[in-house]
Amino acid sequence: MPNPFEAFWNILKTLVDTEPKAPMHVGEVMSMWTYLTMINEAIRCEEIGLIKIR
Repeated sequence: MPNPFEAFWNILKTLVDTEPKAPMHVGEVMSMWTYLTMINEAIRCEEIGLIKIR
């Protein structure tokens, strides 16, 4: 089991890191847009289901 203080320290180091990050790859961005679209569609389906129950 990792030390909780060490885990907390690692999180703090990543937040304070000043090294520039590489831009995201096209595939990563496309996956994020696909996930966002799927979540929005799932929300709409849930809303429709709730309306029909009433």
